Amino acid sequence: MPSCALECMAIGIEDSLCTLTNTTCICADASLQANLTACVQMTCTVKDSLTTANTTSTMCHSPIRNKANVITITNSVFGGLAIVATIIRSLEFRKHFGLEDIFVIFGLLFSCGMGILEFFMIDAGYGRDIWTISFSNITLILKYNWIVEMLYVGAITSIKMAFLNLYLNIFPNFGLRNAIYIVMGIVVAFLFAFFFGVCFNCLPVSYIWTSWTGETTGNCLDFNSFGIACAVINIVLDVTVMALPLHEIMKLNLRPMKKLLVMLMFCTGFFITIVSIIRLKSVVTFAHTTNATYDYVPVAYWSLIESYTAVICVSMPAIRRLFNRFLYTCFGIQNSHQVESEISDGNQGLQRPTCPKILSIGGNIKASSSQEPLSRQDSDLVELVNVDTYLKKNERSSAI
Repeated sequence: MPSCALECMAIGIEDSLCTLTNTTCICADASLQANLTACVQMTCTVKDSLTTANTTSTMCHSPIRNKANVITITNSVFGGLAIVATIIRSLEFRKHFGLEDIFVIFGLLFSCGMGILEFFMIDAGYGRDIWTISFSNITLILKYNWIVEMLYVGAITSIKMAFLNLYLNIFPNFGLRNAIYIVMGIVVAFLFAFFFGVCFNCLPVSYIWTSWTGETTGNCLDFNSFGIACAVINIVLDVTVMALPLHEIMKLNLRPMKKLLVMLMFCTGFFITIVSIIRLKSVVTFAHTTNATYDYVPVAYWSLIESYTAVICVSMPAIRRLFNRFLYTCFGIQNSHQVESEISDGNQGLQRPTCPKILSIGGNIKASSSQEPLSRQDSDLVELVNVDTYLKKNERSSAI
């Protein structure tokens, strides 16, 4: 035990019924333990404080806590689902890759990068109490965590851009498209602001992973406030991105149940917002911790869940299409006006719109120029806009 801790122990024993040799009494005296901790934090260096905490825990046979398994399970399950979802999407759209597909792949790569680095962090001791980890590994964990935070910003912004580009392929309404472009600009600004904020949070940059020792000098932003601000703005952007198409969907001439199903398909991304809110709660808790390697674990696995589920959500139209084709092929179950077209192009991938007459997503939601009777409301064809009327208006506007 460091000499500064022994002095604190001697002072604490004077007000206790215990003796220096009676470890059982020392460990059982909660008041003595609290006074000893406060004294050590005031008089010892950070490294000596951690050494004292480790010695005390060993002496009192305290249980070794480890929450790393939660990260491992989360990483494996959600990461696997996200990879499968992206593969399905890529196969469905393989002949007509668009910007949204590229952003989805970037989102997956950033998310997988986070997951891989967190496996290395676990190997270094992440998930355990900080006083049970060697000093060199604490520095290594903080360095890895710095990279993970940058990858997280890249992942969430990539998926937002994927959703926004998807909307551009579906909705021709000029007002909505202008709103989408504005939100895109805000998302790009969010990316640059918080990516560089994370990257250069401290100067010199190495101070990010060495400042914990108290042996180096540097200047840092208030990273706790910075992280909370990032989480709050991210939640606001999530809600904005998910809410953009709802007004257009509400105007569809559909039965209430059909309209609800279409809205639910677009609103699956709100699950990401729920995860972001839960993550924010963990970020706020982390702001007051002195045991970062243990208490930061919820932020880590909620960040993984958020980024992986975002990849899954944006791929759901392609998954639904593949599921419908599976039902038809294996069980003969089909949806009217849909399966024939899906089977016919099954070997070619999902066709993206190549002309303004037909706009589609997943083969299930379409903007069609055909004037069909209202009885088609029960089919899987969902008319988002009368494109003939829309094009005529554009021609008149251009002529003016």
